[in-house]
Amino acid sequence: MTGAFDAHAHLDQLGETRLSEVLGRARAAGVDGFALAGANPEHWDHLEAIARRVGALWQLGLHPWWAQALDEAGQDAVLARLEQRLSPHGIGETGLDATRARDDRSRQLQERAYRLQLDLAQARNLPVVLHGVRAWGRVLELLPRDTDGVLHAFTGSPELAEQAVRRGLHVSFGRTLFDSPRTREAARRVPGGRLLLESDAPDGGEPADLPKLAALVAELRGEDPAERLAESSENARRLFRA
Repeated sequence: MTGAFDAHAHLDQLGETRLSEVLGRARAAGVDGFALAGANPEHWDHLEAIARRVGALWQLGLHPWWAQALDEAGQDAVLARLEQRLSPHGIGETGLDATRARDDRSRQLQERAYRLQLDLAQARNLPVVLHGVRAWGRVLELLPRDTDGVLHAFTGSPELAEQAVRRGLHVSFGRTLFDSPRTREAARRVPGGRLLLESDAPDGGEPADLPKLAALVAELRGEDPAERLAESSENARRLFRA
């Protein structure tokens, strides 16, 4: 792979016809690398099969939406499965989502699954793909200091992005760049070597949108769009051990 790299997508959620169309548009736009992130354990098999078929990298994880739907025994069973079939490209996506955890029990279950996946990532020296919705502060608070990974679809404050970078993390930006001045300021401040670009397809757009994202980030930072896209792609390949 030598073209642009989409740091976070869910191409496994597309039907066969749409998948073919999306991949065709991506490759026409110069995007030939993809990282597919797992969320629902029931879909892990399909995700890995799609990733292998289209030449993508993949991660498997227990997303907070599904984590809070399981009790402790259910989480343990899922994470035992995860440990037996870890991807060499990381764990995730995992993290916290305050918009879904509406009571103490849900919050506790999200945090429990998150902590256990962080423990596994550290034990196996794997990067983590982090999900945070109205919870980035707590995501970072629970994260061990020497953890490698990425804050995916970042929408937090510029100060929080800088905090993540100081801890050695990457920060990935997607479609909210077009809508949020705060997100654009965060993208302006993140060092080039720690900045990733993602589509979060299908909900966040398509991999073919990456050149537009790169152009916006480059404009914010006074950079060349092609160079921004190339460096962000190389960052993702390095992080996920392509």
